[in-house]
Amino acid sequence: ASVSVMFFFFLSNLYLYLSFRDRSVLYYLCTQVGGIIYLTAYREFFSYTTFACRLFNNGAAFEYDVNNVFEHTGILLAMYGVVQFTRSYLPTKKNLPRMDRLLKWGLYFYICCSLILLPLNMAGVLLEPYTLIPDNIYLFLLVSLILATACVAYKRKLRAAGVFLLAYSVTLCLIMAITVFHVAVTFDESSNWFGNMAMMAEAFTFSIALVARTKTIQNELQAKDLEAQQLGFELKEIGLRHNIIELENQKILSDIQHEKARNELLQQKLEANQRELASTTLYMVQKNELLATLKTEIAELNKIYPNSRYKGLAGVESILQSNLYLDEDWTRFKLHFEQVHPHFFEDLTVKYPALTNNEIRLYAYFHIKLSTKEIAALLNIEPASVRRAKTRLFKKMGRSDLLTVDGASEEE
Repeated sequence: ASVSVMFFFFLSNLYLYLSFRDRSVLYYLCTQVGGIIYLTAYREFFSYTTFACRLFNNGAAFEYDVNNVFEHTGILLAMYGVVQFTRSYLPTKKNLPRMDRLLKWGLYFYICCSLILLPLNMAGVLLEPYTLIPDNIYLFLLVSLILATACVAYKRKLRAAGVFLLAYSVTLCLIMAITVFHVAVTFDESSNWFGNMAMMAEAFTFSIALVARTKTIQNELQAKDLEAQQLGFELKEIGLRHNIIELENQKILSDIQHEKARNELLQQKLEANQRELASTTLYMVQKNELLATLKTEIAELNKIYPNSRYKGLAGVESILQSNLYLDEDWTRFKLHFEQVHPHFFEDLTVKYPALTNNEIRLYAYFHIKLSTKEIAALLNIEPASVRRAKTRLFKKMGRSDLLTVDGASEEE
C-alpha cells in the first residue's frame, strides 16, 4: 500500500517536473524512488540471494543478501534526494553558505563510505554487523543537520523556509526515529513501521511543499514576464531617444557646416577688404608723393626763373597744396578700415576720449603697420615730425612702454 501511494505521487510529480524542469522536483523524485526501493527491500521483497553470512559466538546469525544491497541503495538515493532537495529548495548555497557546505560534504562522505562498504560486503568481507550502528548514528546526525538548517532559514525569514518546515519536519522526525529504533531497540524489520510512516509522510508533505514551490515558480515567471515587458518598453523608449539624439546630432552637424561656410565667406570678405584697404592706402601714398613731387618741382622752377614767374603756376601750386590736405582720401580710407576692423574708431574714442581727430587718424595708420615714411607721405610732413607725433600720442595714451621697441624697429 505504501509503495502504491508513493508510486502514484511519483507519476504525478514526474509530470510536474517535465512541465517545469525544476531541479527541486527532480531531487524529490529521487527521494521517492529511493523510498520505494528501501521499503520493498526492508520487507525482504526481493528474491533471497545470500552474498555472505556469519555465525557469532552467542549463536546469532547474520546474512548479507540482495535485500541488504537494495536497502542501502534505497537509503543512498533517498538521502541524496533529501539533502539536495533541502539545498535547492531553501536555497542554502546563497543564503546559508556554511550550512550548505556541511550538508554537501556530509552527504558526500556518507555516499563514499556506502560505495566502499557495499562491494566489500558483496565480496564476502562481512562488515555489515559492525557498521550498522555507526551508519544509523551518522544518518541521525545528517538528518538533524537538515532540520537545523531549515530552522536557521526560518529564523532568518528566508523565503519558503516556513513551508519547508511545515511539510518536512514530520518526515525528518520519522527518519530520525528509524535510526533511533535501530540503535536503541532492534534491527528487526518486522516490528519497525517508522519507515512506512516516513515514506508516506514524505509523499504527502513533500507534495504540499512542491505545490507551494510550483506557485512560487509561477509567481516568479509572472514577475519575470512583467519585467521582460517593462524592459521591452524601456528598450523602445531608449530606441526613440536614440533616434531623437541622432536627429539632433544631424541638425547640429548641419548648423556647424552652415556656420563653417558662413565663416569661410566672412574670412574671404575680410581678406578682400584687407587687400582693398592696402591697395587704397598704397594709392593714397603714391598720389600724395606725386603731388609733393610736383609741388617741389614748381618751387624749383620758381627759384630758377624768379623774374618770369607765370601767374598760372601760382594757381596750380595752390591746387596741389589743397589736394595734399583733402579729407576725401581719409574718408575713403576710414570706410575701408572700418569694414576690416569694425567699431575700431568707436572703441578708441570711448577708451581715449581726449584724442584729437588727427591723433585718431595717426593711430589708425600705426595700427595697420604703415612705416614712418608712408605716414609722412600721407600727411605731407617730414618723417621726423611723424616720429615726434607718435611719441606724443603714445605718451598721451599711456603706452610709453612701446616707444623703445617701435623706435628701434623704425631706425632699422
